[in-house]
Amino acid sequence: QMVMVTSFGVMFSTFLSGPVAMLATLGTLLGGFFNDFMFRLATGQTYGGGPFESLIRLLNQQNMTSKLEPGLRSTVAQTLDQAAEIALRGMAMILPDFGRFSFAAYVADGFNVSGDTILTFTCRAFAFVLPVFVLGYLCLKNREVGK
Repeated sequence: QMVMVTSFGVMFSTFLSGPVAMLATLGTLLGGFFNDFMFRLATGQTYGGGPFESLIRLLNQQNMTSKLEPGLRSTVAQTLDQAAEIALRGMAMILPDFGRFSFAAYVADGFNVSGDTILTFTCRAFAFVLPVFVLGYLCLKNREVGK
């Protein structure tokens, strides 16, 4: 997890200022930890609908399992949710699932981590890190620097 967070921070720092790169890295980290929820939200596997339908339910203090009142407001919310589902699905596919890179279950068993598991996690991490470093290199290479 640390290697991937560092690689995202380095990549964002090649084209963003320091505080904005830190916020982008934090956003990537949070998105990675909630990757499974974003995917379930994008595929409609959660109660309460998408983000806009949930906002309407939140503001009206409605139950998540009840149906919305038919009308323009619910139709617009469901249409906006369909557009948001595409964006959420794309983000869920691009961001790494940081929950999969946790060794907490292995530590609970007394550091019983096999070599195959370490190799699998390392290959999975480098599958994310390599494109991020290439993107960071290209952004830094094509950046205009005053001479």
